[in-house]
Amino acid sequence: MSIYLDVERLALDLPERERATLAANLLDSLPGILSDKDEGVADGIRRDAEI
Repeated sequence: MSIYLDVERLALDLPERERATLAANLLDSLPGILSDKDEGVADGIRRDAEI
């Protein structure tokens, strides 16, 4: 876990713009399965029908 803590400390020491770029790159590296193509509309329709 030491490497994680070192990376986190270094990342938090970056200037705001560089932290934002790093955060965007990390988010872009996650698999697409975490995205919601319809932005939750289907879930909203389902929940509305339950009411």
